[in-house]
Amino acid sequence: MKRKIKGGLTSVSLGVFIADTSSTTGGGLSGVTHSSSGLVLEYRRAGQSSWTSVTAVSKTLGTYVSGGIVADGSLSGAYEVDFPDAAFAAGARFVLLRVRGVTNMLAVLIEIELDAVDYQDATSFGLSRIDATVSSRASQTSLDTLDDYVDTEVAAIKAKTDLITTFPSNFGALGISVTGAILTVSTVDELGANALTANGAGDAIETYVWGASLADHITANTFGARVVRSLDANNTVQVTASHHAAAVIHDAQPDSIPEDAFVNGAVSARVFDASSEVATAVGNLQVLTRLDSMIESDGAGQFRFDTIAVSMAAGGGGGTTNITVEDRSITVA
Repeated sequence: MKRKIKGGLTSVSLGVFIADTSSTTGGGLSGVTHSSSGLVLEYRRAGQSSWTSVTAVSKTLGTYVSGGIVADGSLSGAYEVDFPDAAFAAGARFVLLRVRGVTNMLAVLIEIELDAVDYQDATSFGLSRIDATVSSRASQTSLDTLDDYVDTEVAAIKAKTDLITTFPSNFGALGISVTGAILTVSTVDELGANALTANGAGDAIETYVWGASLADHITANTFGARVVRSLDANNTVQVTASHHAAAVIHDAQPDSIPEDAFVNGAVSARVFDASSEVATAVGNLQVLTRLDSMIESDGAGQFRFDTIAVSMAAGGGGGTTNITVEDRSITVA
């Protein structure tokens, strides 16, 4: 027979059945007592090389006595046997018990597994530390390590959760092909640095904005309406006919005409088409300059012809008229 109990359990009483070898029906052997001739009680624990004999004694049914044996009721062959506590001490994996030696007795062999838990303990299952404080079962260092690990994992989960909750709600409107190409873009809020460089993501945008059909992009209130464009195939800016750029420069920036524009032969003869007008103006200026040279101040805020002008006027005509200094005074209003 095999049984399981917690190692270290005390006052263990075992119910056994002793068969009668003389019975042809398998009946039990009756009349066995602690004083029966040849009766042997013995045990051997795991790891031991010899059996330990137990002295049989009388006992009362239901009361533990080390080495005791007593009939268990009126059933032939039923007995209660008490082995000493040493047989069940903790530290061994199992213990073997034997009851044998009486005439017509079929030897009884009992194997008991000595477990570290108590299957009869509904509170703590026979574990000494199951209800102990956490500090007695784990070091503070291990708890701190576990706490750090939990904090790290929680932070990682939160970061992923935040990413999901802040993801654009209209992201599904963005079309992406199986190859990763963006198919639909309604609005571009901002392009990063070098977004329109060669081989960059901006190539597709360049193709759309600067494609062959620029006429599609010059409608009112569009980006293309602000782009200077040409009507010819070479995309050159026209300076004649309709849609041309004005050829007249209204306000030239300082130093916008370089000095080498005035070297010999650099200026077209068209510049001198107004030479007659310039000559007339110069002649008039010479007359005024000569008149100014004949006038002097009288020192009192008035002007008069100088002596030379008066003398020339007096003798220039061949007459003998005398003109005094007072006579050559000129009053300027």
